[in-house]
Amino acid sequence: MPAPSLPQSSPVPPWEFEPQLACPARDANRETQLRELMGLALTAPTPDAVLEFSAFASRLKRLGPYNIMMVYAQRPGALAVGSRREWALAGQTVRPDALPILILRPNGPIAQVFELEDTLPVQEKDPRRNAFAATGEFKPETLNAMVRNLTTPTKRSLKLEVTFASLGSDYAGWVSQQTSLPLEPDLVIQGQPGLDALTPGHLKGHWRVMINSRLTPAEQFSTLLHELGHLFCGHAGAFDQGNPQAEEYGWPDRSHLPHSAREVEAELVAWHISERWGLVTGSALYLRPYLEAAADEIRCIDLDRVIRAIAKIERFIPRVPPSSKRKS
Repeated sequence: MPAPSLPQSSPVPPWEFEPQLACPARDANRETQLRELMGLALTAPTPDAVLEFSAFASRLKRLGPYNIMMVYAQRPGALAVGSRREWALAGQTVRPDALPILILRPNGPIAQVFELEDTLPVQEKDPRRNAFAATGEFKPETLNAMVRNLTTPTKRSLKLEVTFASLGSDYAGWVSQQTSLPLEPDLVIQGQPGLDALTPGHLKGHWRVMINSRLTPAEQFSTLLHELGHLFCGHAGAFDQGNPQAEEYGWPDRSHLPHSAREVEAELVAWHISERWGLVTGSALYLRPYLEAAADEIRCIDLDRVIRAIAKIERFIPRVPPSSKRKS
C-alpha cells in the first residue's frame, strides 16, 4: 500500500502516515496485549539489584574507591570481580578469551581481575529473578539474519551498527546516536596524524547498538529488541531523512521523555515481540519498579508509538512467528 501523499501546506510530519497501521482491529488488539503486559509487570517480584553506581560500589566494597572507579570505567555493569585464583576457589574458570580488568595493586603497579561473565561455567539466569534473562527455544541464525537486515542501509539512508562487546553481568546493552568528531582545522590528535576522512558535523540517520557478547542468543535477541524499542520510539533522537514515499518511515524526537517512560516503552516492545517468539523473559521484573515509582512519568507513555515501533522492528526479523498463546 503506497503512503498517502502529504499536502504542501500540511504541518503533519511524514511519520504520522505509516502504512503498517492501516488495520485498526490489529492495533487495538496489540494495545490490549500491551496493557495486559503492564498489568502483569505490577504483580512481578521486586528486583533485588538497582542499576545505579551506588549499588555497583556496594557490590565491590572490598575494593578501594579508585579501583571501584577503574572497574566501573572498564566493565560497566560488573556484578562481581576476582583474580584467577579467587574465581578458582569459587569453582569458576576464567574464559580463555576474557579481557582482564586492570586495577591498582597495593604496594605495586597493577593487578588483573575478571568479571563474573568472564568465567565458566555459565551461570543460568532465571527470568523470575533476573531482568535480563530470556529462556526458550531460539535459533542463533535468527539473530544473525536480523542483524544483517538491520545493518543493511535502507532506501532512506537509515544506518544502524550492531556490535557485541564483553560487558558486565548487570549491563545488557545500549543504543546511541553516532556523530562525526567535531574536528577543528588545526586540531592534531596524538598518535593518529591522518584523520582527513573524519569531517565535522552530524551524520544523520546513524545509530549504534551495543550488545553484551556474554549473553545467550535469546538474551541478546531480547536485549536488541529493547534497544531498538528505544530507537524506533524516538528516545535516541528523530529520523526523517530522504524520500517519505520509500518503504521506511521516520519518527519524531522523543528524547525529552522522562527516563521511566522511555524504559517502559522500550521494554514493552521487547516483551511483546519476545512473547510472540515463545521466549520467557525478565521483562515483568524489569518493568515493575518503573511502573510503581513514577506514576506521573508513566502518563507520558504512548502505546500507539510502541505499536509503531513493534511494526518497524518486525520487518527486520526473518519471519513472523504465530501469535502468542499466553492466557490473560
